[in-house]
Amino acid sequence: MEDMFAHSENDKGEGHLLIQHLNAVAHVAGSLAEKFHSSAWGYLAGLLHDLGKCDPAFQDYLIRCTANPDQKIKGPDHSSAGAVLGWKQYFEGLAFILAGSTWLV
Repeated sequence: MEDMFAHSENDKGEGHLLIQHLNAVAHVAGSLAEKFHSSAWGYLAGLLHDLGKCDPAFQDYLIRCTANPDQKIKGPDHSSAGAVLGWKQYFEGLAFILAGSTWLV
């Protein structure tokens, strides 16, 4: 996961490592969930939310975006992997949080 990225490069040509992104989001989500006495669940949701970005297809998508910055390219699904893991390993409510509103439509 060290060489995987969360986003395509910014205007300065810098990528955002996936592991750094997941850890940062986990900390923020955990802090926000403290209001509901659920910081551990928030932290877990933050760690799992972009798990699908580990997929080689998603990493290839980011490479294509960097190579073609003026082109609008639709990326592969990346929220379902964390949602499925959340459903199978924890509880189904976590899956809906991880999948986002697209599952609710």
